[in-house]
Amino acid sequence: MKASSRRENRPYSTAETVAQRSNMRAAEHAGAAGSVWSVASCAGKALRTGMRRGWMLLAATTVCAAAGGCMAHTQSVAVDVDARDWSRPALLSFTNSDTTTLRDLHLFIRCNERFEADSLPLRVMLLSPDSLRFEERFVLRTERSELPAARSRVCEAPFRSRVVLPDTGRYRLVIAPATPQRGIEAVGINIVKTE
Repeated sequence: MKASSRRENRPYSTAETVAQRSNMRAAEHAGAAGSVWSVASCAGKALRTGMRRGWMLLAATTVCAAAGGCMAHTQSVAVDVDARDWSRPALLSFTNSDTTTLRDLHLFIRCNERFEADSLPLRVMLLSPDSLRFEERFVLRTERSELPAARSRVCEAPFRSRVVLPDTGRYRLVIAPATPQRGIEAVGINIVKTE
């Protein structure tokens, strides 16, 4: 009780208003029942707000899950290359955590109007997480399209079908042109779950 009487006797500060002082006195006089009631009403309000937010989060999650369930499970990795003269190897890396699912691997390039060939010979090397290396030559067939000069096009070709990546970890893919190429802006791989 002495603490409350001391509080009443001290002068008002600039941050403390008369209304705040009267609310403090009313809370002290109400005793434990008043403080429990105010805590309960605050907790109830927080609970109602939390439940409202929870329902909104649940609805948003359900919509995203429904939309994602209809799409193919795709992992895509790409890297930009020198469009004026691509001759250096491009290094792509991706992480695998699923060692049982069948997948299709598709290589793709993004090219502009300077790339005029109908095929692109590539050297492709795949390094697994346990350092095994698989290397081969691959010819990516392209189609000419009549796009405006400011737009680039994407050419994609299947590289491997029904593949299981047996190791978990980081795979590295090195792609290089057999001869220097002009007009290729990016190179990449799409990893799609086999249907």
